Amino acid sequence: MKTRSFLIASSAVITAIAGGLYLTSLANVTPVGLANEQSPAAHVASEKTIIQEAVPMASTAVEMKQTDAQRSNVEAPPKFSHESVEAFKKEYRQIFLLGNNVDRETKRNDIYEQLSRNPEVMDLIKNTVGDYENSQRYFGDEQAQARVASIKILNYLAKQGNYEPLEYALSQTASRLKSSEWVKGVEHDYSDLVTGYIGAKMGNDGDNYIAANFDAIAQQAGASTAIYDPFRIGLELSLSRELSKENYLAISEKLKQLREQHN
Repeated sequence: MKTRSFLIASSAVITAIAGGLYLTSLANVTPVGLANEQSPAAHVASEKTIIQEAVPMASTAVEMKQTDAQRSNVEAPPKFSHESVEAFKKEYRQIFLLGNNVDRETKRNDIYEQLSRNPEVMDLIKNTVGDYENSQRYFGDEQAQARVASIKILNYLAKQGNYEPLEYALSQTASRLKSSEWVKGVEHDYSDLVTGYIGAKMGNDGDNYIAANFDAIAQQAGASTAIYDPFRIGLELSLSRELSKENYLAISEKLKQLREQHN
C-alpha cells in the first residue's frame, strides 16, 4: 500500500508544445491531510512521482457540501461479536509484528487468506475502513492500526480478483466523506482505497488503463467535486514515472472536468 503520509511538492518544468503546455518533469507529491493529524499509515515509507496538479484544489464550500441524499447512501454498520473483534485484533497485530521479517509478505498473505474465510470478520474489516467512529468503538487506541490493516487486506484480496470487499468500502467511505465533516484522516483511507482499486484493476496496462477508464474509475469510487482532492491523490499515486504526454493530457482534462461538475 502506498503511503498516505505527507506528499512533498517540488518544482516542475513546463514546456509549450503544439500550442499547449506539457509537464516535462513530473512533480513530487504535495502535502495533504489535516494539519494536526498524521496518516495512520505514516510508518510505511514510500515515495511516488505524480503528475502536476492540472487544476486548483476544490473549494471548501463545495467540499463540505451535505445533502440528505448523500447521507442515505451510508449504511449503518452492523454490530460485531467480541469473538470477531478479538480475532481480527490478534491477526492485525501479527501483521505489524512481522516488521522486516524476511518472509513477511508470504506470512502476511497467509493471514489475509485466513481472515477472508471468516465472513463476519470480513464484514468487520469492510466497516472499519473509512469510519473513525466505528473503528474507535471496537479498537480504541488501536483504531489507526485496524484501519491500515483493513486496507492492506482489501487491497490484497482485490489483486486476487475479489473486488467486492474493497468496492464496498470504497463506496461507503466516499458517501461518508460527502455527507459529513472529515475527521481523523478518513480522507486518507479513501485515497488509499482509490489507489488499491486502480492498482488491482490496471494489471499490466498501467497508465493506459487509467487514461482509458477514468470515467469508470471515478464512478466506482463515487468521485465528485466534494471529494475531488482525496480522489486526485489516490489516482496520482497509481501513475508511473513514465507517464506519457498523451496520457498526461487525457487524465488532466478528466480531472479538470471532475472538479468543475459541482456535485
